[in-house]
Amino acid sequence: MKPILFSTPMVEAILGDRKSMTRRVITELPKPYGLADSMEDLIALAKPRYLPGDVLWVRETFCLGKVECGENPDGSDAWYIEPDDDGGIIPKQWAISHDIGMDDVKWRPSIFMPKEFARIFLRVIGVRAEQVCDITEDDARAEGIGFPLFSKYDLEDYGYAGCFEMLWDHLNEKRGYGWDKNPWVWVYKFERIERPEEQNA
Repeated sequence: MKPILFSTPMVEAILGDRKSMTRRVITELPKPYGLADSMEDLIALAKPRYLPGDVLWVRETFCLGKVECGENPDGSDAWYIEPDDDGGIIPKQWAISHDIGMDDVKWRPSIFMPKEFARIFLRVIGVRAEQVCDITEDDARAEGIGFPLFSKYDLEDYGYAGCFEMLWDHLNEKRGYGWDKNPWVWVYKFERIERPEEQNA
């Protein structure tokens, strides 16, 4: 089992069955040594991080704390997170989707999420390499593009692929992999599965 990181909006899209694909920049290429005459040949020699059949566990933004109940001015329950380093792990997406108060919460980057607390598991069912600008409308939709990431008007004006381009630049331009560079990416297609019985699979 291997880890994979997703942002909170992408976790929301996975849980909402709106995301079944992800693109990751190909950053490690083999040295050609005369075996490759073109970039396409070089990509063919590269090895993706994940292969069909691999089971992935999702790392997501989280905090340590306890969910407590207070009272709103109108007398209704007010659920909130009480930060506590000895408390349990609370995924950010879960807190947002359950309208839990998050004042003074120190969110921890997904990279630090321990495997034993993973709640989302994926199976890779397809891998291919392509340049990011080759994305289709259908694939952009499978990437989870839609509400609440973009408004109805953005989708009407730019389409799913246009909105994906904006998201791509937001996440990758500063890293040197902007849309205008049209980097090569691994396209991973996946399906959500139940927690595997063997955690070390």
